[in-house]
Amino acid sequence: MKWFKDDPDWIRMNPVRLVDGIEMLSRGEHPLDKINALMKEIGKGEFILLKTNFKPVPLIDEMTRQKYEVFSRSLPNEPDQHFTFIRRNV
Repeated sequence: MKWFKDDPDWIRMNPVRLVDGIEMLSRGEHPLDKINALMKEIGKGEFILLKTNFKPVPLIDEMTRQKYEVFSRSLPNEPDQHFTFIRRNV
């Protein structure tokens, strides 16, 4: 993945899990339940990477409400490649 100057340092590490939201949604599954379960399993400072083809604003809002750190962006020339990094801080 290409990194940008304004990206937080913590996303440069490897995610504990990669969740393919595009594939899940194509099967009619919403990634929120899976993300919630995975967040309970990972350690402090670790993160999950969610790949979607849009900015998942409701999921981002819910993760933020639960006090997880969230960073989300798409690639400049590929707006349908969206990456949401969700980190457990506690």
